[in-house]
Amino acid sequence: MEVYVESPTAGVEFEINQVKEEVRALVSNINEARDAIKKLTSNQQRVSKQVGSVAESFSGVFGKENNGDYLGVYVERFNTTFNVYWKQLEDAAEYCVEVYKNVVSRWYKLTEIHVSRNDGYAAITNLVGDGYVFRVIARGRDGEEVAKSAGMVIGTEIAK
Repeated sequence: MEVYVESPTAGVEFEINQVKEEVRALVSNINEARDAIKKLTSNQQRVSKQVGSVAESFSGVFGKENNGDYLGVYVERFNTTFNVYWKQLEDAAEYCVEVYKNVVSRWYKLTEIHVSRNDGYAAITNLVGDGYVFRVIARGRDGEEVAKSAGMVIGTEIAK
């Protein structure tokens, strides 16, 4: 008959092996987290470059104004409706509200709304999402620009 005598350290060795496995799993998780952080950092740098290029194209499209401060353009949003307000000018025969949207680093003119000289606002509906810019142009009776605002986003913030 054989008698098996368990080593007094057998239980401790088993626990040590379990701890080693847990440490290996933690190291693996740390390595995965480090890789994910590297990927996110790379994505952030890529997005920062894209935002910079969007900002440059934006200022190229909307940075110029002609007496736009006279118009005092203000934009407010309620759900999918944007209300664009401006001060009326005596020399203006009509106003034109241009609506732009940025899609994949390119600016697209969505619409141009013509408003009579007696109105000081335009309501643009069904605009989903963000990234819209509004510009108001006042034209005289001969069709020439009297004033043109810079591109405006929500509130009185000038698009830069």
